[in-house]
Amino acid sequence: MAKTCKNSGFLLNLTYHSFLALRSSMGLPGHRRTSSDKRRRAAHFALVAAPVSKDKKTGLLHLSHKAAPGAKEYRGHAIHIKGAEHKLEKLLKKSGSKKKAEEHDHKH
Repeated sequence: MAKTCKNSGFLLNLTYHSFLALRSSMGLPGHRRTSSDKRRRAAHFALVAAPVSKDKKTGLLHLSHKAAPGAKEYRGHAIHIKGAEHKLEKLLKKSGSKKKAEEHDHKH
């Protein structure tokens, strides 16, 4: 089924498939981006200070609506830190091995 459309002052016969092919083709820039266009676009790139809050219990600074680093709870709810127990055991084991090395009479 052919459609007649008026485009830029002349008539054009298009089938549905040719219309889709024209519509999905890659767009090209209509004009060169001027320096004023660039400045207007870049006006939105300004850095904004992050919304920082102070934790009531620890006094540490943190981002708003995020838990403070090292916090055990946030807004009255306990925080589960994945692998915290394992890291603590590993740290204790490592510090215990230094003590054992100091207790030896001979050098390694």
